[in-house]
Amino acid sequence: MRREVFLLSHPDDSAPVEELARRLRDAEFEPMHHGMVRVGDSPLAVASSLLSRGLPVVICGTPRAAVSRLVKSLSNAANTRPGAQVFVVQMEPDMDLDHLSLTNAVAPYWEDPDAAFLRLKRALDACFPQPSQAPVGSAEVAGREPDGPVDFLEATTAGGFNRRAVDDFIQRLRPAVAAAQFTGVPTPPALLRAAGVIVGDRLTRTGLLLFGARPRDALPSAVVQCTQFYGTERTARRDKIPDLDQNIQRQIVGAWQFVADRVRDGEQPTSSGPYAEAVYRYPMLAVREVIANALVHRDYQASDMCVHVRLFTDRLEVTSPGSWGWRELADNEPKSLADLAGESRRRNFRLASTLTWISLVEGEGSGIPTAVDECDRVGAPRPVVVEHDGHVTVVIRPMPIKATSPIVIVYAARDRIWAEWLRGWLTAAGLQTVLHCVQTSTSTPGDFGQVFVVYSRDLAERMLDVRTITGPADGSGPGSAPSLPTLRVDASSQPVWGNPVLDVMGVGETRALEQIFAALEVPFDDQRAPGASGTGTAVSYPNDRLPASWRIYLVRNPRFIGRAALMEQIRDWFQNAGAGGGRMALVGLPGIGKTQIALEYAYRFGAAYETVWWINAAQPDRVRMALVDLARTLEIPGDDEELVAGALEALRRGDRVGRWLIVLDNADSPRELHDLLPFGSGHVLITSRNPQWNDIASVVDVDVFDRVDSVELLGRRTAGVSLERADELAATLGDLPLALEQARTWLFETAMVVDEYLRLLSENTARLMDEGAPVDHQVTLFSTVRLAHQALLLHDPAAAVVLELCAELAPEPIPIRLILGQVLTDILASIDPRMHDPLLQRTLYSQIARHSLARIDSENSALVLHRLTQDIIHSSMDPEQRRERQDQAQAILAAAERGHPEAADNWPTFEALLPHLRPPGSLRSAIPAVRKLVLDTVTYLNCSGQHLAAGDLAQEALREWLSRSSAQDPTTEHLYREYRRAQRAQGRDDDATSFEQ
Repeated sequence: MRREVFLLSHPDDSAPVEELARRLRDAEFEPMHHGMVRVGDSPLAVASSLLSRGLPVVICGTPRAAVSRLVKSLSNAANTRPGAQVFVVQMEPDMDLDHLSLTNAVAPYWEDPDAAFLRLKRALDACFPQPSQAPVGSAEVAGREPDGPVDFLEATTAGGFNRRAVDDFIQRLRPAVAAAQFTGVPTPPALLRAAGVIVGDRLTRTGLLLFGARPRDALPSAVVQCTQFYGTERTARRDKIPDLDQNIQRQIVGAWQFVADRVRDGEQPTSSGPYAEAVYRYPMLAVREVIANALVHRDYQASDMCVHVRLFTDRLEVTSPGSWGWRELADNEPKSLADLAGESRRRNFRLASTLTWISLVEGEGSGIPTAVDECDRVGAPRPVVVEHDGHVTVVIRPMPIKATSPIVIVYAARDRIWAEWLRGWLTAAGLQTVLHCVQTSTSTPGDFGQVFVVYSRDLAERMLDVRTITGPADGSGPGSAPSLPTLRVDASSQPVWGNPVLDVMGVGETRALEQIFAALEVPFDDQRAPGASGTGTAVSYPNDRLPASWRIYLVRNPRFIGRAALMEQIRDWFQNAGAGGGRMALVGLPGIGKTQIALEYAYRFGAAYETVWWINAAQPDRVRMALVDLARTLEIPGDDEELVAGALEALRRGDRVGRWLIVLDNADSPRELHDLLPFGSGHVLITSRNPQWNDIASVVDVDVFDRVDSVELLGRRTAGVSLERADELAATLGDLPLALEQARTWLFETAMVVDEYLRLLSENTARLMDEGAPVDHQVTLFSTVRLAHQALLLHDPAAAVVLELCAELAPEPIPIRLILGQVLTDILASIDPRMHDPLLQRTLYSQIARHSLARIDSENSALVLHRLTQDIIHSSMDPEQRRERQDQAQAILAAAERGHPEAADNWPTFEALLPHLRPPGSLRSAIPAVRKLVLDTVTYLNCSGQHLAAGDLAQEALREWLSRSSAQDPTTEHLYREYRRAQRAQGRDDDATSFEQ
């Protein structure tokens, strides 16, 4: 039980109040005092809040305190509250308290400190009677509602808590807090009790902000609006993200991330590890503390005002509803945040106190000093505070550009090799450089340093205007030109800015470098080349021919699109691998684009290597033959076995091969290829459907396209397809690259409109996915998945059954623990008696993943199938087999261990089951166990506060059940009661009555 006590004192009495606080902490109380009050609140407000909840306040009595406005105001408040617990400790003699009319005993601390404190402790102990221990899960978790008036956030609300939010909070607890507050491992009910945010079975508003599924349902203004302005005024062009309406922890992180994503200016090396660290224009620790304070200490009773995070080109503004605090600020008069630290109201005490339990914010009373110190440390101006029209705005300015600021090389992802070549020569000349990819960073590099643009057609397509590169000069102007010359690397149109443009089309390396260094007014020394004596990284001139040792028979895809972030990730990883070389395996579903990504990498970064060798690695013999060819190219003598060994040795030593890249495409078995994998200082890039490469390489699970890339492929490359229709088609195809390419090809070749294609897709997905094979891929998604399915049927029929069962569920993560059990064992054992062994059953999922028919989500121990894979699997089964698999899937779900739906500990299981109820037809089932699962799920939704979803699911099931059985069935009657419960919770009892009629 928390024993909170507030020590009210004069601001100048820090020494006696800290002495008293130390004694109280030793006696297992939780004292707070003036120095611990956060921005946005006052000591008087905190003391009044505790009094309203029946908690004690101790006046640290000195002559200064006796005549202070704070103590007088508190005594007036105490006299209006019968039973208010106010105690006075007389720290100094000659203290007159008669005018305060306080009747509680005065402890003369100055006369006998030990006796006085013992007397105070006994009085305080009486304020905290030991509660009876209610069992976990009891409805009366935190005792009764306190008598008398209740602070706004201390009042209860109807919203339910989000189990994931509670679990996440427990994981983030500071070790000292966990040890002090809990015995053993904290549980969700114990956390809610300890935090004091639940009364009976209802969360307080504080609890809703911390742990609610959607706090804005009860507190409409509990959101954060984040806006980026491309100027210095609100009239400038703007971008706005959706409102942040999750719990307050996620709001703090989300608002911070919004800023971080837009003020990141590239990376720089760090001495603390092998990887580069992000560089920001703003003091990001200060940004976090200001955002946290705005959210924690705002006035939540202001229902028409929310927190705003506004990013301008010259400042960041964080605005929250409410006033600053006990020092009255003149309207619109800026005050330094450093001057106001320690003179603030502590509004929303419990919310602020509970958040200090986790490492998301600094400890009590230290947030604002931390923000100020961070600004001082990095050389940023100190934030200022402005109060105006019922709001408080904190303004943070970026760090000033230093005279020695680096050259920021701005490029599109496709042109990174040019940026690396330029960086190598500039670094060799002693200049600082930072790479900045326009697709993977949304900040404006012009605010960070001197900008050198690598200009191309690809960059021009991704620019709105000059502001994308440099940022606007003011709120309405078109923006300033890059501060350094522009390097144009292809036949793109001229840039819109007027500074010098250096063309390298058809120009040799020496002439190009002479132009660049002359424009920079830096002496050019061709003897100081990258790589010489450790000066920079050697990259060949990108305009020159491909490496002499180059064997790639596949032609570069001219329609390659997207994957900017992934290509940057691969390149960064190989560069950070260092002299020891590196291996990376790209794994993923069929049609995800693994081969195309590897092919684009080889062509895009060919100038960074002296040997590039592409190997079709589907069979070990092909790998051996490719190594033999490499050895002969290197003029290594010997027979075939000697040539294989010689090629591997040459790669290991870097002999005759220089900087090398080996691509092993479509590799299947890590075990079979282990002895044929090159070692050394070069790079090995593997593509495989088999995810089991972790012991050999760094594994990257290639995901589907980002929606932006999908829309670009369909909308920009297909005539007559609007962006809206392209977005709809991409969503239907699940952003799978091969499916998108097939759709693009089909629409182009047949002149079919998108609506007709979508209709055919809904009627027969499998057939349409067997049409429109791209020229550079030759096979369709249908044939790829069908062949993999047939191979699985041949080699492991039990695994094929598991795949077919999972195809009847939703294209969402399927927790493996929910489908394991006796029902599945009986199904599989009828095919393979060995499946009675649970360990053998576990191997089935890796077999499915190895055939690239599903992805294993290791973090959540779940299996994930793409929706198109499911549709193609469905097409391979006849109607009778399909019905059998659906019935079996229903039975497996119904048998899943899920516990009682009213117990909060079981809610994550129900949440995982929920998306899989409808696909196999569970709502239509007449099997009692399946109906019980549906009923339990509706009960869970009601208990967790998801009444809308509960009502919809119950209504859908009732319509099916009533058409097949009597309304007098007990399960049906119970489900109807849950339906009415959901409707009443939404204030729609009439709807429930009409359904009954």
